[in-house]
Amino acid sequence: MFILKVCIIGLDALDHDIVESLDLKNLKQIEYGKVDLLLKKNEEAITPILWCNFITGETPDVHGIKSFLKWENPLIEKIVSSIPYSVIGGMRRNQLASVLRKLGFKKRGISSMRQDIKCNTLFDYVNDSIAISIPSFNEDEVNEVLRRMLVEAPAFRVKSLAWKAFQNRKQRLFNALNKEWSLLMTHFYILDVIQHLYFYDTKYIQSVYKKIDSMIKEIKEKVSNDLLFLIISDHGQKRGIHTNYGFYSCNQKLNLIFPKITDFVDIICKKLGVPSKTEIDKIKERLQSLGYIS
Repeated sequence: MFILKVCIIGLDALDHDIVESLDLKNLKQIEYGKVDLLLKKNEEAITPILWCNFITGETPDVHGIKSFLKWENPLIEKIVSSIPYSVIGGMRRNQLASVLRKLGFKKRGISSMRQDIKCNTLFDYVNDSIAISIPSFNEDEVNEVLRRMLVEAPAFRVKSLAWKAFQNRKQRLFNALNKEWSLLMTHFYILDVIQHLYFYDTKYIQSVYKKIDSMIKEIKEKVSNDLLFLIISDHGQKRGIHTNYGFYSCNQKLNLIFPKITDFVDIICKKLGVPSKTEIDKIKERLQSLGYIS
């Protein structure tokens, strides 16, 4: 059965186990569970890569987003991007960026954008779609500022900017809900920042999870019951470290068991009744076999 609308809330670093332990009813919908991030042994969960996996239904060898850093100097970019994430790590990555900036090398404002993606995205399949600050696609530059500040600025300043960015994005989402769209997706970065900064403060982290749960309730009160409402995270986070699984929650039964992060593009396209990545690939193969296209 086709539906008219799909609303996706991307919550960076939303952890399944914390949602479960706090029994957050709005985040736990009719169906929810962990997501397979398709990580290899000792491979770290990297935000722009994972969100690109989600919006393309492809892996880095196809979509081309393979690192966090983007430097204006091609040689520096090549060297830094060639270092395995398991070696450079998260905080070490930010520290390296800080050193390179002090040496005079310039980093591009955002780690990756739509023009860097080498294949179609979910938003290309759905004409009347709205995408609000999606990493690797059209991410707000404030996210990059926050990543830099995590290493270079006092915690209270990072926290203040993170909450300001959260409120701004929330308002943009509520404004967008009043527009015409079939697909609407918004990404929130607040949980990732707070859990990195205050990994030692369990009570504060729990209070932020509860605020997110309340926001989900607000959103659902403003949308119709017959749309598909999907909550998704790129990874979880425990003691400030990214986990190797994500989280999903849906207001409809999808009958998924530990789905791959690349599975959702086809699911959403099918719900909206538009040709999916898989269907388009099959048509291309057929046309190629008949000699109509190369």
